[in-house]
Amino acid sequence: MVTKVLSFPYFVALVLAHLICKIFFLRNRPYVWPRNSFSLGYFTPGVSDLDLTVWFELKPNKRELKRVRSIFRALRIFFPFLGEINLYSKDEALSFCQFANIFELSRDKLLISQLHGKLDDNRIIKQTEAAVFLFRMWDSDKKNLRTRPEKRVRKWQYHIRQINSHCTLPPVSTFAKGEGLEDRILKTILLMTNAKLSVDSVKSFSNMLTDHDNHLNEWLAAFFVNRFCYSPVYPLISDTDAINVFIQQMRWELWGLLSQYRFIERESLLGHLDHLIRCASLITNVDRHRDIETLVDGCKNLKQLVISSGN
Repeated sequence: MVTKVLSFPYFVALVLAHLICKIFFLRNRPYVWPRNSFSLGYFTPGVSDLDLTVWFELKPNKRELKRVRSIFRALRIFFPFLGEINLYSKDEALSFCQFANIFELSRDKLLISQLHGKLDDNRIIKQTEAAVFLFRMWDSDKKNLRTRPEKRVRKWQYHIRQINSHCTLPPVSTFAKGEGLEDRILKTILLMTNAKLSVDSVKSFSNMLTDHDNHLNEWLAAFFVNRFCYSPVYPLISDTDAINVFIQQMRWELWGLLSQYRFIERESLLGHLDHLIRCASLITNVDRHRDIETLVDGCKNLKQLVISSGN
């Protein structure tokens, strides 16, 4: 009963988002739906955000984008639990979905249906892809894991079940008795990727905002590419497993930035993409040349979208 009462504002916010978009968009009306925990069954009222996806069949013009921003800015005033808004237009999403992490994508079932036919259902799911998914989930959830881990158990049980059928996870005997949830998650990620890092080193670096130059470690650079790319001296990544992590992290960045580029300050985003291109260009492993080239092309194509949007 308490859960239903606490959930009520989330349903109100969702209904209002639907109605307002229906009223204010007569042409090129966007579809709005929930994703992640709210739609997957591990939602915790009062802790979980309400993440929404906004889908345009046609590329929205400047007036339509301004309207979307205004709508969700107003909704956040009354519903502060409103989380990340992912915005896609059909043609762009179909062009970039090759970069999507399959485990992240599976948290948005309606988006998968929109991308039907463009996703390779027969592709081999790599263990590194699952590990990077867990890493990104940890990175966004680490504050809750440290302050109220008991409320995050359902979420992480769901994530582990999600990847368990595709990957080999470390046995229970790997973990020390009484080991905390966050440490178990990080140890799992490091074992899955053969990373030459300790749990403490990852946690320590994740708490830092600057001073990258004192941590020129190829594994930290691979895992934290979205932050390490700003370092004046980027470490040479030569370990094959670290390169695999780097590639999956770059793919995550591209797909994530596609859904957010209309909400990010233009010059800042263009600069970020230039930094990512620089980092990718430093990978010289001949066996992964095609993968790196695809990532660089993806960054350049996204830059063109940002420039042409005029936002």
